[in-house]
Amino acid sequence: MTDCHFLVGSFTESYADFRAAGEGISLVRLGEDGHLALVDRLDDLPNPSYFRPIGPNRCLATLEVDDARSGIATIAADHEAGRLHLLHRQTTPGRVLCHLDVDPTGQWLAGAFYGSGHVLTRAVDADGRVSEAGGMAERHGHSVHPIRQTIPHPHAVRFSPDGSWIVVPDLGTDEVASYAFTNGELASTPSFIWRAPAGAGPRLVHFSRDGRYVLLVHELTSEVSSLSFRGGRLEEIARVSTLRTAFTGENTAAGLHWHPTRSTFAVSNRGAHAITFFEFDDASGAISPWFDSPSGGDKPRDFAFSPCGRWVITANQNDDSVMVWDIDWQEGRGRFTGFQIKIGTPSCIRFMK
Repeated sequence: MTDCHFLVGSFTESYADFRAAGEGISLVRLGEDGHLALVDRLDDLPNPSYFRPIGPNRCLATLEVDDARSGIATIAADHEAGRLHLLHRQTTPGRVLCHLDVDPTGQWLAGAFYGSGHVLTRAVDADGRVSEAGGMAERHGHSVHPIRQTIPHPHAVRFSPDGSWIVVPDLGTDEVASYAFTNGELASTPSFIWRAPAGAGPRLVHFSRDGRYVLLVHELTSEVSSLSFRGGRLEEIARVSTLRTAFTGENTAAGLHWHPTRSTFAVSNRGAHAITFFEFDDASGAISPWFDSPSGGDKPRDFAFSPCGRWVITANQNDDSVMVWDIDWQEGRGRFTGFQIKIGTPSCIRFMK
């Protein structure tokens, strides 16, 4: 593996019960030996908490704030010069934009607004500039948790591989909704709804490589489900705990990522401070816990597999640390490399395409 670069998002302003010690977006170099080096920083954006790469050296960033500044920033990274550039910034209706995805054509994006309960689509051009063309759907309902589930909280959006559906896990209502998306038009109401157990708190979804299955993280109950996906309909195949090792404290599940080449995925656990690895059966959609690794710090909100698949980079939000772990796939364990970098309240890690 040669050197590569990734972005780290962070919370720069407190809202709700989030502490904020971040300084914006950081560009970090990962050396072939696992060494980390801060290359550049873009520090004039509020709460750039999540990234969606959209092409060579470009990505979209959510501005996760609870006011009129909520929106989307388009960022470019010049690796040779070691510089980050803000290309475009577009405000959006809705509050607390927490997640983005882009359709297979690269011409449309979708966003989830945790604060106002909206799902949004917008046109995006080849340079990553976001226009005002698109639609918006409003979510409704609640569930049983007296604090976290009093109103809708769509936590993510995910286009189906064919681009005809947008799948939305709603932490506030315990629903995963499938919205039809046709010729740039977002349906105002979902065509299908899959209901998670009461109090589960659906947070994130990822499709399998062949598009037949969906992985779903339940934040509040610290579980992960495998579901079949057919024409917008979801049906649960399996559900297991994200905690492979017994843990008696309070835990919430957070990040979810596929390994770049293996039939393996992982989930981060905030409370147990661990990354749990799972094996996935491509034929049946079955999932089975494999092993876990420490995250190295408090509240691992996110993590990322390196493009070569050897390293796992953890973002420990409450310890202001980003750390490199060497994964031994034969032994099923993670080893801390000793390489880390201090970044305030890190929220997201994304390798650039």
